Amino acid sequence: MKDDYKGVVIGIGASAGGIPALLTMLKAKPSLQCAFIVVSHLGEARSHLVETLASAVSYRVEWASYGRSLEPGTVLVSPPQQTVEFSEDGTLKLRPVEKPAMFPIDSFFQSLGERFGKRALAVVLSGGGSDGSNGVRTVKQKEGLVIVQEPDTCEFPDMPCNSIRTGIVDEILAPGQILEVIQGYDRNRHLGLPPVDLEEGRMDSILQKLYRLTGHDFSCYKPATIGRRLERRMGLLSIDTLKAYEQRLEEDQTEAQKLVHELRIGVTSFFRDPEIWDHLASEILGPLVDERDWRSVLRVWVTACSSGEEAYTVACLLADLLESKERPLNFQVFATDIDGDALARGREGVYTINLLSDVPERFHRYFEIEDSHFRARDVLRDRILFSSHNLITDPPFSNLDLVCCRNFLIYLSRSTQDRLMGILHYALQADGVLVLGTSESISEAGARFTNLSTKHRTYRKNKGVRGSLPALTSLGHEVRIDEIQRLSSRQQPTFDEMVTSTLIRAFVPATVLLNQDYRILYHQGDTDLFLTSPRGLPTNELFSLLRPGLAPTVRDVLDTVRDSKSEVRDRAARLKKDETLSRVQLSAFPVHSKQTEETLIALSVRREVSSELSAEVDIPEEHQRLVQQLSEELALTRRELEQALEQSSTTYDALRANNEEMLSMNEELQASNEELETHKEELQALNEELSTVNSELRDYVGRLEDANNDLSNFVSGSDVATLFLDSDLSIRQFTPAIEGIYGISESDLGRQLSVFSSPVKDPELFEEASAVLTDLQRREATVERDDGRWFLRRISPYRTQEGQVEGLVLTYSDITELVRAQKALAEQAQSLELTVEERTRELNSILENAPDVIARFDRELRHIFVNAKAEKITGLKKEDFIGKTNVELGWPEELNRLWAEKMHEVFESGEVVDAAFDFFDKSFLARIVPEFND
Repeated sequence: MKDDYKGVVIGIGASAGGIPALLTMLKAKPSLQCAFIVVSHLGEARSHLVETLASAVSYRVEWASYGRSLEPGTVLVSPPQQTVEFSEDGTLKLRPVEKPAMFPIDSFFQSLGERFGKRALAVVLSGGGSDGSNGVRTVKQKEGLVIVQEPDTCEFPDMPCNSIRTGIVDEILAPGQILEVIQGYDRNRHLGLPPVDLEEGRMDSILQKLYRLTGHDFSCYKPATIGRRLERRMGLLSIDTLKAYEQRLEEDQTEAQKLVHELRIGVTSFFRDPEIWDHLASEILGPLVDERDWRSVLRVWVTACSSGEEAYTVACLLADLLESKERPLNFQVFATDIDGDALARGREGVYTINLLSDVPERFHRYFEIEDSHFRARDVLRDRILFSSHNLITDPPFSNLDLVCCRNFLIYLSRSTQDRLMGILHYALQADGVLVLGTSESISEAGARFTNLSTKHRTYRKNKGVRGSLPALTSLGHEVRIDEIQRLSSRQQPTFDEMVTSTLIRAFVPATVLLNQDYRILYHQGDTDLFLTSPRGLPTNELFSLLRPGLAPTVRDVLDTVRDSKSEVRDRAARLKKDETLSRVQLSAFPVHSKQTEETLIALSVRREVSSELSAEVDIPEEHQRLVQQLSEELALTRRELEQALEQSSTTYDALRANNEEMLSMNEELQASNEELETHKEELQALNEELSTVNSELRDYVGRLEDANNDLSNFVSGSDVATLFLDSDLSIRQFTPAIEGIYGISESDLGRQLSVFSSPVKDPELFEEASAVLTDLQRREATVERDDGRWFLRRISPYRTQEGQVEGLVLTYSDITELVRAQKALAEQAQSLELTVEERTRELNSILENAPDVIARFDRELRHIFVNAKAEKITGLKKEDFIGKTNVELGWPEELNRLWAEKMHEVFESGEVVDAAFDFFDKSFLARIVPEFND
């Protein structure tokens, strides 16, 4: 079945506390001829939500069903434990909700946005948790409308608050205001921008005013994009012209911020377009990690990052690649946007739990689950720098390995896109890669880049094309020229920098920067003097890289600096390099790091002049034995020291193993905590379902009380004696009038009817009651009471709403007056019959004894009566006449023709006609009189 509905589709998500808000919303004026669909967290129990809504609102309310089409003025409600989605032709599909974590409102909103686009309206009402906050992103991305209930009016504000946190909500309203706003939006969505306003340049005037009020310049956006956003705001405000809207901007400062919010279009998600991220990991970032020197830093820029989901996606990929490839590289992700609120959410790194479904499971280890949210771990947050930055007007970052500029170019004019390509080309280092959105591509700027994958929109910077930073403009004026010139002038080193670099190379010894665990963070100079390159996996642990002979002295120097926080200078030591012993001097200094807030250590190693030790030395003969003894003692001491160092290293390894075990135990505890959080979420979802069911039950109980009051008043005010019996003919309930039949009181409820005597003569009562229970056919009888009053007794099956028969309904209607009237009528009818018979006899006597011939004819001219005079004249008997015409009696032809003419004249005119004729040698004058029915 194809859905021909062309209006807006209002999707409503509600959970705990949402039913009262839904009733308030649908009861409010105006009444809209739109299609409504409600998805709620209903449990497995039978729900009365449809009955609750149908009894309270003017719309038609039904359960949603598979293949159902949308209709105006109709509210469709998702059945319990099911969510609603849409097929390609717009009809409904139902999908079971297997567990609370599936977020049925999210999947409903996503399908709503994908299918209906601009016609989709998502409304988030009261409820716990974060369901709906992910689905509204799809509705907003497809240019639909997002409205949430004002949190202060919610019984459970979590769902509205989490949707508001996305930063994409159009309106925050009380339930009673929602339909009024939707009416204005629906009325204006077909109008478009007035041509006269466009001709007057009203749109440009609005952009100038917006820039003056907020400092945000959107003049580089496509006019069609700006027009669509203006239409949405005008529709929500029920404004018909751009002139009126411009006046609204002047009068209402908050509207300027709302328009900026509308134009920013901050829609993003984790791992959006997963195949693109798989391509980046395997084809771009993976090879980049493999070929980079371990001392370098990978630099990535995520532009227009909104609340940071894409930046964390890149960080997840890089962290996973570095861990899997065991590469000790560092990386830095720059995430920029002009929306300060969105950047704050990105820095916080906290997102609603339903967004975790967008993150592949292997990356979940980079996040911590906290109640209904999850938080990015420090391993990601420490690598991402969130910054306010206007991509079009602010100077770019530089020397970048990767730039992600996805789904931003599509909103910009062609000239701005070309200028932006120059900016991004300038920002990338040689062989840097640019990633665009799936709907974006490089056209005129194609000479700057090589297309790596059209499908995945990845491009590599061309080495042969010389790039320069384009002029950065805002509303047609160049900005930050002094900063650009300053940055450009720093492309070549200054004299001061050249002298400093030369002095460092000439006089600064080889140095490494170490952390508190003696791991190398940075190299300066020719560290090959005292470091080696071991076989196997790369490492940055200092004592695994030191040349032989240095370890004892270096450890003593480093421990002294670490413990005393003071420097150690020119400590003598020996090392062995290429089978040659050399003397060196060690110096170490504490260095305070502002980035990590910890104390680092700089270790410098300087070779002494003429430091090589000769293997052969002339020693006097009298000292040779002493030297030999000292050499043996020194060798023994050296071996003992090495053994002590090995034991220390073993102890360190054991401690590290214990630490790893503790980390493993911590991870297990974290996993247990996550399981508890999952159980907590399930219990919370169950609590929401119970709250929803409880709300329905309260309404249902209220309606039952009303119905019970109505029934009680009906029973007490009814003159019909009614008795409700169960299947055993025990008394369930009765009306007061039954007391005149059986003398029953309230204390007799539950007693068998057979124990009561009755003044009513009804010997067949119990036999007929058994028959009704058997064949379910109603039975009636007229019965008389001892005082002469008559009753119509009816026995009917007692049926429940499910159609089950659970007893009988026995009624006695007083028909005494009716019986008396019937008897009076019967007596009157009998009297009338006697009178008619007597009058008939008198009339027959007159007709028989009349001196003239009297006959009656039907319309076929057949005789139906003749008197005795006719027998006497014709000589025929009466029975010879009856049923025959004159022709059949053989009368003369001339007489028959005359008779027929006169008779037909009477039938046609309805008047008396006279006729003269001769018959049996006699002349007759006949008068033919019409006979009329009553």
